[in-house]
Parts: sequence; structure tokens; C-alpha cells
Amino acid sequence: MTDSAGDPAKFWKTVNSLKRGNSAVSLPKQITSDSCILSEKNDICDAFNKHFISAGFLFERKSGHCGTGQLVDFSSCFSTVTLKNGNPVFSFQKITEAEVLAALCAIDTKKSLGADNLDPFLLKCAAPIIAGSVTHIFNLTLSTGIIPKVWKAAFVLPLHKGGDGSDLDNYRPISRLPCLAKILESIVNKQLQSFLSANSILSTNQSGFRSKHSTTSETMLVVNDIANALDDRKHCAALFVDLSKAFDTVDHAILLSKLSSIGVGTDACRWFYDYLKDRTQAIMVDGVKSDSLQLLKGVPQGSIIGPLLFSLYINNIGDDVRYCKFHLYADDTVMYSIAPTADQALMQLESDFRILQGSLLQLKLVLNAKKTNVMFFSRSKLSVRNTFVITSLDGTQIKQVSAYKYLGVWLDDRLSFKKHVTELGKKLKFKIGFLYRNR
Repeated sequence: MTDSAGDPAKFWKTVNSLKRGNSAVSLPKQITSDSCILSEKNDICDAFNKHFISAGFLFERKSGHCGTGQLVDFSSCFSTVTLKNGNPVFSFQKITEAEVLAALCAIDTKKSLGADNLDPFLLKCAAPIIAGSVTHIFNLTLSTGIIPKVWKAAFVLPLHKGGDGSDLDNYRPISRLPCLAKILESIVNKQLQSFLSANSILSTNQSGFRSKHSTTSETMLVVNDIANALDDRKHCAALFVDLSKAFDTVDHAILLSKLSSIGVGTDACRWFYDYLKDRTQAIMVDGVKSDSLQLLKGVPQGSIIGPLLFSLYINNIGDDVRYCKFHLYADDTVMYSIAPTADQALMQLESDFRILQGSLLQLKLVLNAKKTNVMFFSRSKLSVRNTFVITSLDGTQIKQVSAYKYLGVWLDDRLSFKKHVTELGKKLKFKIGFLYRNR
């Protein structure tokens, strides 16, 4: 499988193909788990599932705290949240039969079966007959705040992000959910997106999973800021922040509290509470299925509404940053300081980096200091590239680089794009050679 770790657009395109049961995904021949080498498919599936489940408690392991092992009570999530009078409140709108019929007719029949064993082709063929009943079930879940348990059961595909194929940390779990569950999620997602847009709730710094935003527009914004700074003979210090298992470590209590704080009503919050509660997953690849385990943390990757919930979870992560410009594409984060002198730019970056790490701790997110990189942009002949050190709160020194692949584009410290052109040329040479050999 092509390594898409450096290009989120390519990665999520791959995710969407996996939702359709793409057969290109297969288990590695062997993996290493707890210092043991596993080669049996059943053992590999079980190891993957246990690893993905345990990834949710990465923050607790790093900080030395023990996880609760269960979702907190509904009422305790909102005890400290009070909305001011006049603030907009989100509540679900009644789903119409026309909406459901259109969604059923638009089903991709190539999608694989979910845990409910309902064939997408059958659902599409029977759409005019079952649309009324499905609509009633959907509206019942919204009014009662209860989702059928089978709709919260996922078959998970391990997506290789690159690197050593035997290392479990180099895989990301992609959930394949029942078709009807995804249709319901899609309708809920559309209603919530409309509320967020109408009330300008999503941060302007977040470009991920938003209409009229893309990796291209995000990259152009960052490059334009840095280029203007260099043209004005200023200096720019940038930090490319990497988070460990960001989607997997989302704390449900914090997420529900955030939903309430932005105006999601009690009934709607109760539905989201049940959406997160009692979720299960099992690895199912190459005809082999692991045991099902309960998912106690995170939002499902591969779901419709999961990315939006994650965006809301980190929506205010850069609010306290004082000097730096701050941009997000999902969990891909860049912050950069522009100043007349190199020392000032670096000092401002270091100060805001501490503030950002404090925000991460509050959200129980883990900084991946080993994959976080710092780069100094300047066209000055007097370079300070090797004279400064930035460290994380735990004392890890952040690696200094002269080039970094940001959202699929190679940026170098002179902003010359020589590295990007060179890498692009290598790809074109490989693809042209492949076409030539197979013409």
C-alpha cells in the first residue's frame, strides 16, 4: 500500500476507499507484540485489536494515572457547563422520509457488510419499500437518545501509515460500520455542520473536514505568510507539531462537555453520549476475525461524524497562543512566529509552545516529541539554524530540520521548493517508467 502518512488528503482518500471494503488491505506476514513475533493470522488480529484499544489510554500511561475503564455518567459531563441566555442551542430536526430515501438510493453497493449483516445492494434495491420504516427508526433514536448496539459495532481494518510493517504503532484503525448507521451519522453530521456554520463556532484556524477548505488552501495560507515575512526581511520560526494517537485518545467526558458548552442541547448530548457508549470493535481482514472488545476512548476513524467530533474536541486548542500564527488540518498542527530578529522569533515560538502543551494536557492529548520538528526560515546569510534548542515539557529536545513535508508539500528553510521539485521528479520518473514497461 502507498505510504500516505505525509499527505492527509491522500490518507483520507485511502480511508474512504477502505470503507468500501477495498481488498488491497491485508495482514502483515508477522508483527511484534510484547517482544514476541506473531505470524498466525488469528494471533495477529487479536494483537492489533488489543493494541488499538490500549492506544486510547496513552495519556494515562504517559502521565502515570490509571484510566477509569468506563464511560462516566451522563450527568457528570455537564455539571460545570452553563450556557448564557440567548446563546444558540442545537437540537435535532425531524428526519424526513425523502432524506432517507435519497440516502438509500445513493448507497455504494460495493460497500462491505457491517456487523448487522445487511447487504448494501439489498438496501438500495428495497429503498422505496423500507424508507418509511428506516425513517421511523432514525427519528426514534434521536428522540430517545438510544442507538441500536449493532450499529455501534465496527469491523476494523489496520491501515499501514508507513515504516516498519511489523510495528503495531505504524498502523491506524479504520472502522467499517453498518450501512444504516453511517446513513444516520451522515444526516446527524449535516444537521450539526449547519448549526456550526450558522453560528461560526468552528475555529477559523481549522481547515480539516470543512467545505471550501483543503490541504491545498491550508498549505497556500501558511506558505504565503512565510513568503511575505521573508520578502520583508523578517525571520520565521515554525514548529510542526505531531500528536500520538490523536483520534484514539479523545476523552469522552471532555468531548461531551465541549458539545454542551457550544450549545448542543441536553437531548442531543444524550444521543452523542449513547453514540460513544458501549462501542465495540473487532479486526476483520483476510477472512479472519478477532474477538470483539469494548472501545472506551476515542472517536471511530472511518465514521462519518468522528472527524467533526474531533475537530470540536480541539477547536480551542490555539486560543491561548499569544505570538504565533496557528493552523490545523485535523490533527496536523503548525505554529510559526514572525519577527524582525531571529532571537525574537525563536523566543516567541518557545513561549507559545509551552502554552500549547498546557492545552494538550488539559485535553489529555499526547505530544509526539520525537516526530515534532522545528524549522527556521530565513534568507539571511547569517544563519542561526544550529544555535537554538527547543524542548518539550518533559525535556525532550525537538529535532531541527531544514526541510519538512507539510500536507504533502516539501517546505525547505529557504522556501525555494527545490526539495519538493526533486521529490516530485522522482515520483514522476517512477510512474513514467512503470507506464513505459507496461505499455
